[in-house]
Amino acid sequence: MKKVFYGTALAAVLLLGACSSDDAAEDAKTEATDKAKDKDKDTEAVTKETNKKVEEKIAKKNEGAVEKKADFKTDEDVKKAIEKEKGVDSANVLVTEANGKDYVMVDITVSNDSKAKAKKLATKYAKSLKKQHAKKIVDVRVILNQDVLAQKTLK
Repeated sequence: MKKVFYGTALAAVLLLGACSSDDAAEDAKTEATDKAKDKDKDTEAVTKETNKKVEEKIAKKNEGAVEKKADFKTDEDVKKAIEKEKGVDSANVLVTEANGKDYVMVDITVSNDSKAKAKKLATKYAKSLKKQHAKKIVDVRVILNQDVLAQKTLK
């Protein structure tokens, strides 16, 4: 009789243990999921708060800043004269002011066969433009395929 009683008691304990561990496992999973969701919400709140602080700092830093507009002119006559030169593909001439100084900037794009006379072109047009714009800094670059072959700057 003791064997039957112990056997029944053992089976009942195992059965109750198995049932309760499933509930405990589900409870643990639910708790873990809830904690993860709470953590995500906390992280999201911290991220939003941090972003807001950064935006406020940037706004404060830029407060009163004045946006500068590009103020430049092109000199079409000089551009056409340069483009008539043999071996010159194109030219860009900009007359502008930056950092309180006036500039005349020229980019001359040449073909491969004019590579040898790049320095002569830069010097010729730098001197010519310096005569026309005596108080400005003149910068002339001769370019071939994004590479600067020659550059002449006269202050």
